[in-house]
Amino acid sequence: MVEGSNPSEPVKLFPSGGNYLKKFSVLDHEMVPEHIVLSEGEVKTLLAKYNMAKGQLPKIKTSDPVCREINAKAGDVVKVVRDSPIAGKAVAYRLVIEG
Repeated sequence: MVEGSNPSEPVKLFPSGGNYLKKFSVLDHEMVPEHIVLSEGEVKTLLAKYNMAKGQLPKIKTSDPVCREINAKAGDVVKVVRDSPIAGKAVAYRLVIEG
């Protein structure tokens, strides 16, 4: 058993090239913005608001660590909310593609 911050709870480990690494969430890192998978209704509203097609959105690949963590599938639209010193919050949208 490997000790973590709480000695009574084991740390989850996974093999990596013969070594064992501590498992963590990329979403917990302070530099990773919030990512939210939108529902179909939210996507339709978004596309109508900006008068655009889904394919015109910037892309993000399914292999992106955040996409894997939030279980985003190809064809989903992800809302990315970043902190902004000027606007407070900056919102962007990405279409998930294979890759």
